[in-house]
Amino acid sequence: MSTLTLDELNTLAASVGFPDPALAAAVAMAESRGNPQATAIVTDPLPGNGPERSFGLWQINTLA
Repeated sequence: MSTLTLDELNTLAASVGFPDPALAAAVAMAESRGNPQATAIVTDPLPGNGPERSFGLWQINTLA
């Protein structure tokens, strides 16, 4: 899958029921730059924290 544009993210967000698709699209663009395959893995976290993994357009964190 290729990178989505802001307009495509807005359409996607609206199609899955986000209450504010424009805001959801802006967040996805800020978090992943529209890349559905985006990942962020922190293997050296701050003291007291475990490793963190975030995935996808909205960078959903697996610990949250």
